[in-house]
Amino acid sequence: MMKWIFLFVLAFSNIVGRAQNKNRVLVKGHVFDSQSKTDLHGASIACLYSKDSSKASIAFSDVKGGFKLDSLDVGRYYLYITFMGYQSTLFPIILNDKEPVLDLGEIALKKIGVILSEVDIVGKKSPIRVSRDTIEFNAGSYKLNEHSQLEELLRRLPGIQVDADGTIRVNGEVVKTILVDGRPFFIDDPKIATKNLQADMVDKIQLIDRKIKERDPAIFDGDQTEKALNITIKGNRKKLWSGDLMSGYGSNKRFAIKANISRFSDDEQLAFIMNGDNINGLVDGVGSTNGVLERWNPNFTYTKDINNKMTFSFSYILQSVKNMDERSSIQKYFVGDTNYYYNQYSIQRNNRTSHGLITTLNYKINPTVSLLYTSNFGYYSGDDILMNNHGSYGHRQQLIDSGWIYNTMGKSGYSISNSVNIEKRFRRDGNSLNIQISYTLFSSKEKNYNLSNTLYNLSDGKYSLDTLNQHNTLDNSSSNLQFMITHSSSIFKKNTLVLSYGLVQSTNPYDKFTYDYNISEKLYNLPVDSLIGRFKNKVMNNFARLGIQTKGEKFDYNLSVFAMLLNLNSNNLLLSEQYRFNNIIVIPRGNFNYNFSNNRRIRFSLSGNPIVPTFDQLRPIVDNANPLLIRKGNPYLRAGSTYGVALAYSSFNASSLRFFTLSLNGGFFRNQIVNSLWLDSLKRQVVSPINVNGAYYLKINMDNSFSINRRNSSINMSTAVDLGRDMSYMNDVEGVSNRLAFSQTITYFFTFGEIANIYAGGNGTFNHVTYTGQVYGAADYFNFSLSIAGSMKVPLGISLGYNLSYSAYTGREESFNRRGVIFNGYISKILFPNHQGLVKLQGFDILNQNLSVVRNINPNYIEDVKMNTLDRFLMLSFTYFFKQSGKGR
Repeated sequence: MMKWIFLFVLAFSNIVGRAQNKNRVLVKGHVFDSQSKTDLHGASIACLYSKDSSKASIAFSDVKGGFKLDSLDVGRYYLYITFMGYQSTLFPIILNDKEPVLDLGEIALKKIGVILSEVDIVGKKSPIRVSRDTIEFNAGSYKLNEHSQLEELLRRLPGIQVDADGTIRVNGEVVKTILVDGRPFFIDDPKIATKNLQADMVDKIQLIDRKIKERDPAIFDGDQTEKALNITIKGNRKKLWSGDLMSGYGSNKRFAIKANISRFSDDEQLAFIMNGDNINGLVDGVGSTNGVLERWNPNFTYTKDINNKMTFSFSYILQSVKNMDERSSIQKYFVGDTNYYYNQYSIQRNNRTSHGLITTLNYKINPTVSLLYTSNFGYYSGDDILMNNHGSYGHRQQLIDSGWIYNTMGKSGYSISNSVNIEKRFRRDGNSLNIQISYTLFSSKEKNYNLSNTLYNLSDGKYSLDTLNQHNTLDNSSSNLQFMITHSSSIFKKNTLVLSYGLVQSTNPYDKFTYDYNISEKLYNLPVDSLIGRFKNKVMNNFARLGIQTKGEKFDYNLSVFAMLLNLNSNNLLLSEQYRFNNIIVIPRGNFNYNFSNNRRIRFSLSGNPIVPTFDQLRPIVDNANPLLIRKGNPYLRAGSTYGVALAYSSFNASSLRFFTLSLNGGFFRNQIVNSLWLDSLKRQVVSPINVNGAYYLKINMDNSFSINRRNSSINMSTAVDLGRDMSYMNDVEGVSNRLAFSQTITYFFTFGEIANIYAGGNGTFNHVTYTGQVYGAADYFNFSLSIAGSMKVPLGISLGYNLSYSAYTGREESFNRRGVIFNGYISKILFPNHQGLVKLQGFDILNQNLSVVRNINPNYIEDVKMNTLDRFLMLSFTYFFKQSGKGR
């Protein structure tokens, strides 16, 4: 009962928070040119509080020159109207409750002959600016502690959420790209920027809608948009070196090292960032707590505008990770009118190292032709060790089998990719031609040893012992050639016809050999025919798209039909067998966007994607690395597809800095690829992929965030509902699982200048799963968490900070229902007259109650998992901040 009350209160608080945004007084008017009498579209109208000139609301004039400012309280204001090339105007207004609408009538602006840059006549910068596709925050309007990182600044902004692992979301949508002054900064890894760049060097943060193909031109259908952040650097911090160096050591031999050196200018960017620790990235008290992780991540990026036509960029990323993962789990399988359990305890050690080199050259041949060359090189190596003790039990907890597994594996590989993208824009607006050619080489080699011992309890009371001692080698390589061409041409006035064609051709040799151990010769030289395969695969895929795009003043839409012809030919060289795979997929796509104003919009989209079987799913080769979970490919798989629709409404109120988003997303699968399970006579699981129909999903998300007391505090509320059906097969019997998940999150942030700040939040998630045709009818489980964190400055340059969180997991197997409190704290002191030094004493999990429990829901089974976590430790660290002086420049 308490969990339902908790969820109801949080959801009700979200609705009430939205409902409390009542309209007070509406101000409207009309802006036009004083000479030509023409309407001025896009003029900025700012309503300023008379007592301190801070902005209460902002709007832009529409195509007819009209504007509206709503939700204004009664009181005295100034109205400030600006438009490029025109003289700004400022005049007072008084709002009272007796006049719900104030009509200012006609407002004439005079031309001034030259284009003026924006001037803030009131001496204060606006905390936010809004245009059609961009929301821009002024970083200086948000007070932060000294030496704060970019991530801390993002946490203060309304509409932006930063997860515990550093993932950034804008109204629930994940941000995949960070730009610095319009240039990509460490492609596809936004966390490198947010966790290392210093916040005091940031001038503005822009939330933009960016086409996916701008991030990755190789995406065939990249006209859809995604969220991106553009960080602009302060002018007085350009052409200057800045960064920090940190070193820390603690109890239990814990350590942390960090280095961050960067320099930005209008035509050049350089950054070196390195992180090394064995505390799972918990340098600042935020990071992963699962397993025990040691990492070394040096990264370097350099971008240079060689001239006004050519830009060169180079990035190097190294990741070296050692991980010790210890876990125990219970899997509950459903088989017709009964069920059984699979329990295991495992320890896995991973050692991985990867290198990545990314080089790009962007060349504007002339004003209408541009060329983008991209080169990627990657190399990885690693070794894994798995030790596992396992047992299977019937529904009455009777023992079916038990045993152990010991696997070791070493692997290495490389990939080389080169691509050229050429774009030609014609004189007629909307007409363009884009050609993209890429070639990729990939090679991977693996060697592993598989030792296992399994004792089976037979039905007649006897036992059967199965022992494996095998050596496997795997050689997998591929070459891939991809060609795409897209032509866009204007038809009628505002319509664009888009024609695209793509071709992917690849060759994939694949060799796998397995040998049993020869006791007499003490060698692995006894081939296992059922586990051996030599394949040569060839793929020829053709893509085509026909679409139409229309863009108006307030709306835009595009409709397209995507067709894909798949052709796969696989030759088994050992058995002289050949497998052919041919399939045609046709998917409709489209989206419609309507802007009620610059801060209110609605979006509708129709989407679909192909589901293409992988070579591993198609190869009929047995994988017995786990003797109780035997995997085998299915050469008769067919390609599938997903179809979805989405509807989203978003609004932004500049006066209260309120964001609101409501989205619905649903879809279904056709020929979905899922794993089918069989139990043989010894109760071993045999897994093979098959095609099924009948699965669907529906997701509802509501995000509501707003500031209080003009940026001194903010509240973020998020509600999510997830409905769905999943299909499965167990011993050729169809199973259906229906899921319902409800989640409510609320967070509150308050800052008292630069002296103190408090963060508090709560989350509750309820899950309900039902299984039809199974003896196990339903499963209900609940996750709940509360947290509070803050920091405070005291005299003598000392700061205190804490992070207290409570977590509870209920509704699981008995030993997996856990509760715990995690308390982290620190005390730090600023050193040196210029505040360039910081010494900090930190305590992690001071109460020693860290825990990690996960429930995984699958169509065939439910799994509860407990994982090892970091133990309590203390760390003493020293950080040196350096910032080159701008004097004398």
